[in-house]
Amino acid sequence: MPDDEVETQRGLTEAMLAIQRKTQADTGYAHRAVHAKAHGYLKAKFEVLPDLPTSLAQGLFESPATYDTILRFSTTPGDVLDDNVSTPRGVALKVLGVSGARLPGSESDTTQNYVLGNSPSFQVATAAGFLKQLKILAATTGHAEPVKEALSVLSRTTNAGLEKVGLKSATLTTLAGQAITELLGDSFYSQAAILHGDYFAKVVLAPVATELVALSGKMCPAIPTRSASQSSVTLPRFQQYGS
Repeated sequence: MPDDEVETQRGLTEAMLAIQRKTQADTGYAHRAVHAKAHGYLKAKFEVLPDLPTSLAQGLFESPATYDTILRFSTTPGDVLDDNVSTPRGVALKVLGVSGARLPGSESDTTQNYVLGNSPSFQVATAAGFLKQLKILAATTGHAEPVKEALSVLSRTTNAGLEKVGLKSATLTTLAGQAITELLGDSFYSQAAILHGDYFAKVVLAPVATELVALSGKMCPAIPTRSASQSSVTLPRFQQYGS
């Protein structure tokens, strides 16, 4: 554990609270400090396949079963920004009705939760590094949205050029440089290894249905720029796919 671990944790808490206080003051609503904007919710079935090798048949995956599951798709900021401010994406996956051994403090729970992001690894390597980014986000929450839209366009354009030569920048992606592609074609990763039973593993949620694979990397239709009088809450793009 780094010597400044406790200090870093305190700084992360304070930065997140600052974001929440600002968005509550601006909107009158309490929002989560990150991933405040949901782009859609899905009901799903989570199937654990039979005959998995021992290294995979651990924890939730120990026995064949089918579970009801809820997914929430979102983007990273703690304020609800226009769709033209395109930031990294996440999905929270909640598996319902799970039995088995629990961590201390969760003995009565019956859910298995995964928090996944649309890049194989986190953009920064340490909690202290994340705190530096979070302080910038906290300081800019609720301010200069037109500037953020312009920065997003610049970051996306630069990143697209870098990607052509194999140099896509995680920093630019974090700074609203996420390509505005179809969300349902994305793959989402645990980014860090998770302990299941006796084994650690990273997990990925990836499209395999033909219709979803076809959306991978596909650009969305142009998003109209919001006028100054409009609310910053935009319609979820999921509406075009039905329920």
